[in-house]
Amino acid sequence: MKKIHIVTLVAIAVVIAVLISKVGDLSTYETLASAKQKEGKVVTVIALLDNSYSPAINYDPMKNPNLTTF
Repeated sequence: MKKIHIVTLVAIAVVIAVLISKVGDLSTYETLASAKQKEGKVVTVIALLDNSYSPAINYDPMKNPNLTTF
């Protein structure tokens, strides 16, 4: 094998390893309970919000429909 083939195979192996390590991060979904535990981090949550249940959740769709804070 030529050196360029070996370098290419090593580069492909590194890219595959990085992709596999990131798959776990990409496939996680957050609930409101787990998002509350991650204070200071940005998470994406898809949920139906009931403001009467927990007044500690701040959501004002008129100001920013994409922002909910705890």
